[in-house]
Amino acid sequence: MTAKRFCAAALLLLTAVACDDGDTEPVPGDATAARAPEPEPAPEPEPEPEPAPEPEREPDAAPEPEPEPWPAPLPDAMPGLAVVHDGRLVAAGETLAIDGPPAGLDHPVTIALTLVWRGAEPIDWPDDPAAWLDAPGFSWQIPPPLRLDTDETARIELAFDPAIADAAGTYIASITPPGVDFALDVQVQLRRPLRMVVVGSDGRTLVSDAYGLDLRPTADAIEPSARHTIAWGAGRFFRSWATGGEWQDPGAYAYSDDGLTWTPSTAAPEFWSSGCAYGVDRFACAVGDRFAWSMNGAGVVHEATAWQGMLHAVHFADDRFVAVGRGGRRAVSFDGVTWAHDSGDGGLPDGVDDDWFFAVTARPEGDWVAVGGRDSTITAHSPDGVDWSVAREPGSRGAYSVACLPGRCLRDSNGGESPLYVSLDGIDWQPLALAEPQSVYLLGTVNGWFVAAVNPWQQPGALYRSRDGIEWTLLHETDAPVHWVALAVEGWESTR
Repeated sequence: MTAKRFCAAALLLLTAVACDDGDTEPVPGDATAARAPEPEPAPEPEPEPEPAPEPEREPDAAPEPEPEPWPAPLPDAMPGLAVVHDGRLVAAGETLAIDGPPAGLDHPVTIALTLVWRGAEPIDWPDDPAAWLDAPGFSWQIPPPLRLDTDETARIELAFDPAIADAAGTYIASITPPGVDFALDVQVQLRRPLRMVVVGSDGRTLVSDAYGLDLRPTADAIEPSARHTIAWGAGRFFRSWATGGEWQDPGAYAYSDDGLTWTPSTAAPEFWSSGCAYGVDRFACAVGDRFAWSMNGAGVVHEATAWQGMLHAVHFADDRFVAVGRGGRRAVSFDGVTWAHDSGDGGLPDGVDDDWFFAVTARPEGDWVAVGGRDSTITAHSPDGVDWSVAREPGSRGAYSVACLPGRCLRDSNGGESPLYVSLDGIDWQPLALAEPQSVYLLGTVNGWFVAAVNPWQQPGALYRSRDGIEWTLLHETDAPVHWVALAVEGWESTR
């Protein structure tokens, strides 16, 4: 190659290199270099992607159902019969301890068990529930099954009746399924019976822990005193009395947690109370024509006079106090302080001037009964304590007391020819034929019994109880010339 051709090739190579490098200055006089390359158009920006749609929200899931009250699954290694109580697996030979109600109450205790059969083959049991259980007071509410297949479950229910007991104690039943190496003891612990306290016309006090069968004196007479009443509420007994035998003597009050030891209440020396009841978290007492009240018995507040007829009795049931008194007065209070309904003391619709009510109570069925009269007997019935129908029995001697159990009410006759009258509906009253007619005063009811006093004039009184008002059992006699005038019984609420 000649030198001239070499130089030309080199020049072409340099020119090509210069064109490829945008940072190199062009060679002067070179036509190709003089034309700068046109820049490529800038790429259009890509559109931003649309945001992805939010996923639709799943609707709130339904809450998980409560688990069965027993473990599932049971351990695989557990052969034979498994028993579950209150969500817990019970070991063979274990004792289930159950807190029961006070002895003597008609309030059955139920124990529910779940059986699970884990044997390889089904099991059959004899058609004889007694083969599983033989214990006084216990019975099957839901009897054991006749057969269980593998992994099959069955619910059984055992019941114990505290009414068979007359004292606190422990009652045990052994459950022994036939043909199975399993045994279980159920132990029910009963409390003592509800305490009953009876007060006399001079302040003497009797206490019973067997619904009247073991009445025993606990307090001497309060001298001087009269017009004693007693009630139960707020976990304690609350009593009132007049501090003397004169009409205008002021009232006094005391409270006790056990009916044995009494603490004086703080109260102004106002008129005495003719009766007290407990409801809506307070004691309410009929004092003259108005209420006195106490939250727990320790202090007593007297409301201002209502300038109405004197009240003789007050009772609480459901959500209301109902009080009755002179001039046919019937009044309702929902708070134990003020009156929501008050008939006033304008008398009864028949216009007869013998219109004093002396006692009022609620039937267990929910309606109300009041009795009274002096030269004739008046009875009244109300569905709610507000609206009353009144009946009169001319020529009779009035009624001073009334008490009701389910399906049956009794009232006295103030020493009339028939000492007691019975009503099955609280409206229609019929005389009861008693073997020994006497003047009977009804104090109230306790655990399915009517309790009454026989208080002969200026002679010692006696106490009796009866299921039906016909057959009576003597509970207590005293040597002192005291009349029994009021009773109260402990309350109890089931926690099961």
